[in-house]
Amino acid sequence: MKKFVTVFLIAVTAALLCSAALADGAATYSDKAVKFIESFEGYSQMQYENPVGSGNYYIGYGSACQKDAYPEGITQADAEALLKNYLDSTAVTELNSFLSANSVTLSQQQYDALISLSYNMGGSWMTGGYRIGSYVKAGLSNYTDEQIVDAMGVISHQGSSIVEGLINRRIREAQILLYGDYTGQNCPQYSWLVVDRNGGTLENDVFCFAKDTAYGFLPEPTLEGMYFAGWSVKETGAILKASDTVNRNLHATATWSDKLVLPYTDVKSGDWYYDAVSYCYAQRLMSGTTTTTFAPGANMTRAMLVTVLWTMNGAPTVNYAMPFADVKDGEWYSEAIRWAASNNIVGGKSATSFDPKGYVTREQMVAILYKYAVMQGKNVDFDESQNLSAYADASSIAPYAQTQMLWAAQMGIIGGYTDQQGVKTIKPQNTATRAQVAQIIKNYTMT
Repeated sequence: MKKFVTVFLIAVTAALLCSAALADGAATYSDKAVKFIESFEGYSQMQYENPVGSGNYYIGYGSACQKDAYPEGITQADAEALLKNYLDSTAVTELNSFLSANSVTLSQQQYDALISLSYNMGGSWMTGGYRIGSYVKAGLSNYTDEQIVDAMGVISHQGSSIVEGLINRRIREAQILLYGDYTGQNCPQYSWLVVDRNGGTLENDVFCFAKDTAYGFLPEPTLEGMYFAGWSVKETGAILKASDTVNRNLHATATWSDKLVLPYTDVKSGDWYYDAVSYCYAQRLMSGTTTTTFAPGANMTRAMLVTVLWTMNGAPTVNYAMPFADVKDGEWYSEAIRWAASNNIVGGKSATSFDPKGYVTREQMVAILYKYAVMQGKNVDFDESQNLSAYADASSIAPYAQTQMLWAAQMGIIGGYTDQQGVKTIKPQNTATRAQVAQIIKNYTMT
């Protein structure tokens, strides 16, 4: 909520003599920002209590005041002076301090958007766990427009209650930040989805999507002992699909089932990997390549494998400087690779290259999984007197992976192949498929 100081009219009259620009030339807001804030706050000549019964009183363009501070009301000119006084004395100071501390430079439109956010909701977005604060720190250019709009849209609560007018304001502020459009009419449009978790757990309950595109991604809550069965849309009564087109604001409620229903059209009951994919889906260890496909025969990439292990470890956030130039902030795998590199689970292809799209061989996958097991403190003991001579191609296992492959084979984590002549092979140099990884991950977690 707003954090305004009580300012009396006599003090503000003096402030009218000062320019909105700061004396030291530091960044400040534009007149467009003031008019934008005024258009959303609305002018009230007399003070009002909000919420009723709260003891919090406001006047003018949303400026806080003490009860009965303005018995005669306030003019629009004086209301604007109150607004600017707060911006100059508090919002600008807080924002400039944040930008300076993080060596961030903003354009005028970006600054105006964040000033409006600060005026309306206070400066907690700079210091709390809000994504938009972390995006500004890391550089807004590292994120997509939709990521930025979504990060703004979630800051739309009054207490624990969602205020839809605030979501609309956040979208308009994002349109200023991204496109410099203070009217919101001549730029890409966005719609919001407000969800009722229905007893489930989900970090956010407000999501924003670009209009006239497919949703592409839909959030999935969790509920112990139940499986998420989709979002039931209040406005239509239908289950929302990722392929649906975004065309208006919606409200949706989570639905649950006591039976797992795979959303993947390419994973059928009876497939050798069905149980493994079902297990990884239910445990949220692996995602599909789309919302309706798992691509079981597709090759596993380095980014995919690292993300699975990161997810298995609780998706932690680590403070570690990314050494790889080909891993940019904001990618779906960025934090997973940061975590893996910080724990020496996976190295790069070079000191500065990770090759996230590169494929993983079966022996590489096992070697990585072995490092993960050691990091977890898992028992990796095995019978060193045994070998892999049962596999005709055991001699082709790279020296670095021989111990790890023997461990995985003895533990039942990885299996081999048997041809029509009964010859067994383990195929260490073959690229691992997504189905194989699902099976290996299931085997590993159940040992």
